Amino acid sequence: MKKLEELGISPAPWKKVLDEFGDEEAQYQVAVTDERFPVGAVTLEGNFCEADSCLIAAAPEMYEALRKITEEQECGRDCAKCTNHGCVIKECKAALAKASGEGEVAK
Repeated sequence: MKKLEELGISPAPWKKVLDEFGDEEAQYQVAVTDERFPVGAVTLEGNFCEADSCLIAAAPEMYEALRKITEEQECGRDCAKCTNHGCVIKECKAALAKASGEGEVAK
């Protein structure tokens, strides 16, 4: 699996930010910053916007963790805590493929 920088994805950390409007509406943003300046943001609205923003903000770290797990399994190391390697690794690879744009696309 490719690393984030090979996919052209902004590096971590991504941050959840609350945008408050004076009229009782709240929106959440996921902001991507370099060392000094914001380089991008996505605004989320709706019933699940706070939870969704947490998940999106964690995406780069989760991607890298899954990538490392699959690499370790592929090179023959054994995870003592996992009893069903094939199933877990298959799920990790499917999630990585989806995140990298290599997975199935809904039509």
